[in-house]
Amino acid sequence: EALKANTQLVLELGGAVMTIDNATLQTMQNACYFRLMPMGDLMWRFEITDREGKAVSLASDILVELPLTDEEENGGRLNAYLDGTATSVSVHDDTAYLRLKETGMISLRPYYTLSLEVLGNGDLTAEKDTFEVGASVKLNTYLEQGWKLQALTISVDGGEASALTLADGAFVMPDGDVTVSATFAEAEYTIIFMANGEEISREIYRYGEAVTAPDM
Repeated sequence: EALKANTQLVLELGGAVMTIDNATLQTMQNACYFRLMPMGDLMWRFEITDREGKAVSLASDILVELPLTDEEENGGRLNAYLDGTATSVSVHDDTAYLRLKETGMISLRPYYTLSLEVLGNGDLTAEKDTFEVGASVKLNTYLEQGWKLQALTISVDGGEASALTLADGAFVMPDGDVTVSATFAEAEYTIIFMANGEEISREIYRYGEAVTAPDM
C-alpha cells in the first residue's frame, strides 16, 4: 500500500524514538535498517545500514528522540556530538531531540556556567562563561602595580568555597555551576638598612610609599 502524504513512521528502540516523515521516506534506499544502541551514560551508537550491513547516508535527516533522566537533562544545558563533531540538539521534558542522517556515535555532554568574582585591585578572566564537564578552564589573572594575588577559591553549586590550585593556569570543570573568586592584596616589600656590614633596621613598605632612612 502506498504511503499517504504526511505519513510518519516511528521506530522505538531501547526507549529511544526515531521519527521518519514522508518526505524522508521518499529519499531512502529500498532497504534501510536503523539501530540505536545504548553505549553508556549519555552515549548511543546510531546506525543506518543496507541489507549487507554497510553504512549508508540519507538524503534527508530523521528525528531521533533520546530519553533522559531529570539529572541528565541538566536544565536543557547539553551539547551534542556525532563522532566528535558538534550537532544541534534541543531538550524538552526529559527528552533530547536530534536530527541525523548518517551512522555515528552520539554523545551528549552537560555544560555548566562559570562566574568570576574579584576583590581588590586586579582582574580575573576566562575565554567564555560555559564549559562542559571535564573541560580545561584556562584562567588569566592581571595584577595592578603594587598588588599581588592573595587567594584563589572555587565554589561548586553555591557550596563552601575551597582553595583552587591551577595547573598551567587551568583547572578541570567539575559537575556543577562554578564560582571562582580572586582576592588581590597590596604587596609589601621589606627594606633592610645596613651600616658597616651590620643590619641597623628593616621596614615594610607598600608600593608608592616614601622610604625614610633611619638615623645612623
